Amino acid sequence: MSIEIQVTIIIPFKDKPILLETCLKSILETPDINKTEIILVDNQSQKSKTFKTIKYFTDNYHFIKVYKYNHSFNYSKINNFAATISSGQHLLFLNNDTEVINKFWIRELLKYSKKNNIGAVGAKLLFSNNSIQHIGISFLKGQKPQHLLKHYDVNSDFPELLDTSREVAAVTGASLMIKKKVFEQIGGFNEENFPILYNDVDLCFRLSKKGYKNIICHKCLMFHHESQTRGPSKTRLKKVKVDEAFNQLKLKHPDKFDTDDLHLKPQFKYLLAEGAIGSQIALENSIKWLKNKVIQNQSLKIGLYGAGQYSERLLKSDYPFKRSTIYIFDDFSKKKFISKIPVIKVCLDKIKLLDLIIVASDTQEDAIIRKLKNLKLSNLSIYCLHSKIVFSL
Repeated sequence: MSIEIQVTIIIPFKDKPILLETCLKSILETPDINKTEIILVDNQSQKSKTFKTIKYFTDNYHFIKVYKYNHSFNYSKINNFAATISSGQHLLFLNNDTEVINKFWIRELLKYSKKNNIGAVGAKLLFSNNSIQHIGISFLKGQKPQHLLKHYDVNSDFPELLDTSREVAAVTGASLMIKKKVFEQIGGFNEENFPILYNDVDLCFRLSKKGYKNIICHKCLMFHHESQTRGPSKTRLKKVKVDEAFNQLKLKHPDKFDTDDLHLKPQFKYLLAEGAIGSQIALENSIKWLKNKVIQNQSLKIGLYGAGQYSERLLKSDYPFKRSTIYIFDDFSKKKFISKIPVIKVCLDKIKLLDLIIVASDTQEDAIIRKLKNLKLSNLSIYCLHSKIVFSL
């Protein structure tokens, strides 16, 4: 007698076998996972270790299946393809750079996905340093959708946002559950207009127009080692692609951005101010930390990693930088100077001389930290502006 499959987990991947192995091992801790179908979609992997990893899991777990997708990367097409061959009543789209924390995660998602009026159900996602990656997507009038509280500590004092399952404008496709019949009814992901970016937001917006609610499930807890599958994008190229995708989103949903996100209470709108989640709070906290930790009459060598608005605003703050030697590092910025200080490319010889590095970037923080760790330096303090993490190499 065949078992009725409730959930099909769909995981696209291209190489990165360690990430895939971590993801699958964490999923396999789920109770009754053998009653779930797992579809792995191989998007042109080439490494022998990847194939060995796949073989191990498919040989040992009958419910794990692998399908080839030998075309250029298109997130929407890959997932739509997998959905057509799935057996589950509910589809769970999952990135291969995720790692399950709560073993009852599927049960928690299903509590909402089974309800007739629910569209997409998303998870509470954390970076590996326990800061928030995703608890729902929101936006202000005319602005790009943003991840609410991104880089805030998981224990930050926002219980209504962090410890409550609630309706949101959209959820990330990194972990998104939806009834298969609803997914088919809505037409799946938009392959033509949103091949890589904002396909999840577009899907959620279309669900809302059909009367469905999109929910963030705070009890479904996972790590998300963000964007490691395709590797880090060059900042300028990524910005162009984001801008193009956002223009498409506005064309497809022209009325959506005429007002602020209606799902976000007024008292939380400041978290989306100035184009970066909590940027003002993060900056103020950084200045306070620097004032408390740095002796004002001591000559220090300080590096600001990131030539964006946060470095500029930090230098214009009342922090006494006058006695310190300041370097500004950025491999991709077009700016030549900030506050008359030259912007230079990352230079190991200069970094070796520093007493402190301030990572002054929100979107590239994790990538910068990895890069600094790979330099294998010692006696260097690092302060991360957005996640407010301090550590030493």
